[in-house]
Amino acid sequence: MLSKKLFFTNVVLFILAGFLFIGSVGASSEMWSQTYGGEGTEKAYSLVETSDGAYVLAGYTYPSDTEESDVWLVKTDAHGNMVWNRTYGEGAIRVIVQTSDGGYALVGRANKGDWDIYRDFLLVKTDNHGNMEWNRTYGGNDLDHAYSLVQTSDGGFALVGDTSPNLLGSPRDIWLVKTDAYGVMEWNRTYGGASYEYAYSLVETSDGGFALAGCTASFGAGHEDVWLVKTDSYGNMMWNQTYEGEAYALVQTSDGGYAIAGQKDGDFWLAKANEHGVIPEFPSWAILPLFLVATVSGIVVKRRLFHNRSEES
Repeated sequence: MLSKKLFFTNVVLFILAGFLFIGSVGASSEMWSQTYGGEGTEKAYSLVETSDGAYVLAGYTYPSDTEESDVWLVKTDAHGNMVWNRTYGEGAIRVIVQTSDGGYALVGRANKGDWDIYRDFLLVKTDNHGNMEWNRTYGGNDLDHAYSLVQTSDGGFALVGDTSPNLLGSPRDIWLVKTDAYGVMEWNRTYGGASYEYAYSLVETSDGGFALAGCTASFGAGHEDVWLVKTDSYGNMMWNQTYEGEAYALVQTSDGGYAIAGQKDGDFWLAKANEHGVIPEFPSWAILPLFLVATVSGIVVKRRLFHNRSEES
């Protein structure tokens, strides 16, 4: 009887310790929060943790006394206290990356023309203090929006987004631009059909080429579908695949395949493709009621729906 009581006592203590651990980890997962801005409107689209353990966030600031947005870059310390901030002309930033020299590269759109009728791809390079080293715009009398950026293995940059003639209802094509280390364009490619295409995520692949993910209405099932495009190192298309859904994020996996994330039928969606973009059985995961696992670094959501089966992972 004593051993039985001791067993249940140990079980209760173990459970209580588990709850205390989860609570302490959860409490430490939000150590602080900060806001940055003035009387106008500010929005951050991208964030990097820097090599010195601090943070840099990029987006735009829209002062209340002007009709134009400006690119805004903010550096904080490890506790979110602002160290410096910089603005760089009219436009907005979608993605920031820390470059191999410790500085930053930002990509987004530049406003131009009266009433911002035209927009160009915008690439800004700064040093590690946010001082602009150079900036480049790419485009013509079109509506061009850049959404993703990578620093390439040769020290240059690749950026992707979409381009369209400045006409209401005009088709949109995916636009991939490759530059040297100073932002000088080396080549560019467009991909699309009779309708519209968008690209939201870009990776440089292990073979030196590129893969991009977005949406197509020209190919696939005839409505908006995921479009995965693989190119060689010069942007020439090698293959493409379409799937149901919409894609907003892409990574190349350690086995040479691809993981794509987005949404399908109103749910979070994650798919794993092989090195040719083929998904033999099309999986769809939807977030279910939370199943929490305590880890050293925080709380992890580990619940998914796999082919209509509830499964813990």
